[in-house]
Amino acid sequence: MNQVSITSPTRDSEKPTVIFVDDDINFVSSLKRSFQKMKNEWNLEFCVGGVEAMECLEGIKDACIVTDWMMPDVSGLDICRNVKKEKEDACRYTIVLTGKVETNHAVTALAEGADDFLRKPFDVLELGARITAGLRTIILQRRLIKQNAELAYFATTDELTGFCNRRKALHILNKELSRVKRGKQDLSLIMFDIDHFKKVNDSFGHKAGDDVLREIANRCNSVIRRYDSAIRWGGEEFLIICPHARQREGWVLSDRLRKAFSSKPFSAETSSGITKIDITASFGIVSAESGSRYLPADILSQCDQAVYAAKDQGRDRVVYFGDHLDRSNADGQ
Repeated sequence: MNQVSITSPTRDSEKPTVIFVDDDINFVSSLKRSFQKMKNEWNLEFCVGGVEAMECLEGIKDACIVTDWMMPDVSGLDICRNVKKEKEDACRYTIVLTGKVETNHAVTALAEGADDFLRKPFDVLELGARITAGLRTIILQRRLIKQNAELAYFATTDELTGFCNRRKALHILNKELSRVKRGKQDLSLIMFDIDHFKKVNDSFGHKAGDDVLREIANRCNSVIRRYDSAIRWGGEEFLIICPHARQREGWVLSDRLRKAFSSKPFSAETSSGITKIDITASFGIVSAESGSRYLPADILSQCDQAVYAAKDQGRDRVVYFGDHLDRSNADGQ
């Protein structure tokens, strides 16, 4: 198939992209001449046929697409349908061009996913104005996606540490325990509580306490595996969900974390300057074997009991709850 300078070799990622599609190479050439003369801040792409258009779109996230309706390979309506379902986070605006004059054709195009409809012959300036309106819509869509992502982040993330919050943790734990139940994996759950954290706040102030919590998060991130989930469970209480980790692996990871905290003093900002503070933590572990059934409330409760046992035994240590949990209520899930 003939091409008309299909892709721009130096596409500017800061500029919006407009893609023109028609199976008539002469029409595409005419559009190219007209829009290249206009003063606009757009990346311009010109495609001969729907197949070329879909290939061009593979590398472009957001775009306004101006397409002919009737094309032999992939029609304009096919493009409209495909771009709407292709990428959930992509913002696409489609304008369908056609020589059909009946009102029902416009209704059909809009019902099939087109955002706008323009009959041939048309004024190039009018098409340019419609493209501008479409690009404004894309900007608003992108802004809404960004805002929704930010809302989702803050709804599931602890702002101080960047860890997941309790709400997100319960969702993750339910998913991972479901995989355990189906025999897909083993799982270890690590809970730890910073020892005597109240004394840090009382002696050095809450700003110093926040510095300690942030450094706890940093040291955790340097130790845990990339597929582990770190959670700020409470004020100074944390949870690590470790998929594909048996009892031994959970123990090793817990002890590495314990040593990461106790081996080097924490730096915290106080009213008298930067102060070094010794920090330790008490760890509790529960492991779930592949194929077993566990209620989230039960495994969390037993992990919490293991933490209290670590504190009772002198703190700065790891306590494993046991090989078997009380599963008296598990069969009811």
